[in-house]
This record gives sequence, C-alpha cells and structure tokens, in this order.
Amino acid sequence: MSNELIVHKAHLPRSLLLRAAPYVRMSTDRQQYSIQNQAAVIAAYAHAHNFTLVRFYKDEG
Repeated sequence: MSNELIVHKAHLPRSLLLRAAPYVRMSTDRQQYSIQNQAAVIAAYAHAHNFTLVRFYKDEG
C-alpha cells in the first residue's frame, strides 16, 4: 500500500481549477490599446469563462 495522495479534478472546487494571472504591457507611447483597455478585455474574458484572476502583472514600458 502506498501513501500517495491522488486528487481528481472532479473533486476540486471550480475556483481552484481556473486561476489566471494576466500580464499587460505598454511597449510604446503610440500603442493603440492602453493597459487599462487590455485589463478590461482580460477581465471580461475571465468572467465569461469562469476564471479567477489572482493577480495582475503590468509593464508600463
């Protein structure tokens, strides 16, 4: 008999299965999409697909 712990996805809370940490960046002053716009699009996508955003990373250039 082994002492392995086997965790099946079906037994985990859904919030643990779909976690994400988005990264947004502004590479130039002429960039079409601002960091705020990128974050808003990512947040909307995450909400629509049941992701939990655990932290945002940003690079303001």
